[in-house]
Amino acid sequence: MQLFRQIEEEILAAQQRHAMEGKYEIAERFLSLAKRTHALLEELQSFGAAEMQVPSITPNSQVVLADHGFPCFWVEGEMLRKMGLSRDRTNTYTHGIAKGQFAKVVVALKELATRQESFSVREFIKGCGMPDYHPYIVLGALEDLQLLRSPRRGLMTFVNAPEFGLAAEQAWGHLAKRPNPAM
Repeated sequence: MQLFRQIEEEILAAQQRHAMEGKYEIAERFLSLAKRTHALLEELQSFGAAEMQVPSITPNSQVVLADHGFPCFWVEGEMLRKMGLSRDRTNTYTHGIAKGQFAKVVVALKELATRQESFSVREFIKGCGMPDYHPYIVLGALEDLQLLRSPRRGLMTFVNAPEFGLAAEQAWGHLAKRPNPAM
């Protein structure tokens, strides 16, 4: 039961932090999650001692996070998901981009690969006409698939520019085969 109390406290702390930063939509989502966690805790407490004989689970976020290489990319329905470490290096965050937006970024990259070997990430993202984090997710996933590499911050190069178009078209399929690391 203590584990659920700790989880609820962490969720409420995140909710308060986001509310203080003016991120009310995120704060509302955390509050909703905290309420569901509390309801689950109450339901578990309704069981008798004999029904609750399960192995104890000791949370250790450091151990869990050490088992994953970050960032992680996978497909969930029609969304490409990215899980990364937060700035505190102990928590994770997840972002997503719809398949249609992913395809738009890939088309722009394919066109760029026909003209140059490397590009400024900032300039490329400015030309995408979508929230900045969308193309960043795609660039990260393509780098993870070793289609792109970043020799230094802010610069990306095509690993094999002539073959990039075909490889990028197959990227979604490769990412769709990856498991969801949160499961």
